[in-house]
Amino acid sequence: MSDQQLKIDTPDGKTLYFLFNPAKSTPGKKLAILAHGLTGRPREFINVMAMRHLTTAGYDVARIQFYCGEENARRLKDCSAAIHAQDLNTISTHFRAQYPFIAMTGHSYGGLSMLLANPDINAAAFWDSAYKPGWYENAKPLSGTDFYTVDWGQNQLVSKVMYDEAVNFAEHAPEAQAKAFKAPALCVFANPNDKPGRNRVALFEALAGIKERVDIPEANHEFTVGDTIEQLLGHTERWFDRFTPK
Repeated sequence: MSDQQLKIDTPDGKTLYFLFNPAKSTPGKKLAILAHGLTGRPREFINVMAMRHLTTAGYDVARIQFYCGEENARRLKDCSAAIHAQDLNTISTHFRAQYPFIAMTGHSYGGLSMLLANPDINAAAFWDSAYKPGWYENAKPLSGTDFYTVDWGQNQLVSKVMYDEAVNFAEHAPEAQAKAFKAPALCVFANPNDKPGRNRVALFEALAGIKERVDIPEANHEFTVGDTIEQLLGHTERWFDRFTPK
């Protein structure tokens, strides 16, 4: 199945790119939007596997590219979770008239972005989501600039805005946003020792609407161990189907 790269304009004058895969040759009635994590990509393992699983299950799938090298697209250094949230609302609003059912997944920082967006969707799945960020502790200021570098094997360049935002959420978790989140929410947790200190349980506890928690203890943060990706996607499909109009 070949990816279609599509684009839409954002309210602040940028171009938002995303990969689109229909379940069938004609558009369906249900869409899943996949939001990747910090330094993630729509073509990384978790999102490619999710696209394949969900299209087989009858969902059209849009994988957002929060940043990329295309013309007028955002770069990571220009982003923050708040900007990611804005772009998630742009894409969900774009598709709302076409699809009576929209679901959304957020992996890691994509989950935090989805939480801040509080989009007009019918179901949500937080995949080992960030809630109180910890990555800023590894960030170092880049001398003479307003940027920070994060060394995760490759140096990533992030803005001071994104750094300060992460520090703020680490000290003051977005509890009010969690309580206001509207969509029925599935929270799937990987092994708590894989990336500790992000207070994922606090996210689940703060969510005030319809919710469910699933633990996959043998999973790593990327769900690449054994059959953990199949477990993740099976629970996600089950959750989305629960709220699909019959």
